[in-house]
Amino acid sequence: MNKCCLTTDFGQKNLVRRGLPNYRLRLNDCAGAVMRALTGVLLLLTATSASAAELRELRLLDGPEATRAVFDFDVAIAPKVFTLTNPERVVIDFSDVRRGTRMPAASAGKGLVRSVRTGPREAGLRVVLDVGEKVVPQSFGLDASEGYGYRLIVDLVPKHPRSPSVPAAAPAPPVATRPDQI
Repeated sequence: MNKCCLTTDFGQKNLVRRGLPNYRLRLNDCAGAVMRALTGVLLLLTATSASAAELRELRLLDGPEATRAVFDFDVAIAPKVFTLTNPERVVIDFSDVRRGTRMPAASAGKGLVRSVRTGPREAGLRVVLDVGEKVVPQSFGLDASEGYGYRLIVDLVPKHPRSPSVPAAAPAPPVATRPDQI
């Protein structure tokens, strides 16, 4: 087995007289070792990035009682969902997830969501939903089915429910109080 090392050549008298040995590198041995090490590192990095789940799409749906965010993934994931205040926002942290190539880093909102931002976080991805009021996030996953991959559903329910907008009722007709008006 070849080893990568430095050798000392004391054959050159002018360097030896000065007390400076001539160091020579066995390039053939070291080049092979360096190439093997670089190949191993590249394989490790490729395997790590290939194992990360991919966020393919994010859809926002506005409903009468809540706004729904639907995240499409290629595999099942386990997110951490929490809220932050000042300004109000919902944060979803994903471990070992990367944003898909067709997924924009930011987009406009819909319903209770004013805007959506995404960015890398440690070994994963963070999605921030900027909301217009305090909300209670409720999340659940759906397994892959019929052309859809794994989906994460996050419903954003207002913390203080809005009163339903009921049209004002027409005033009631006057009630007769005297017998002759009947």
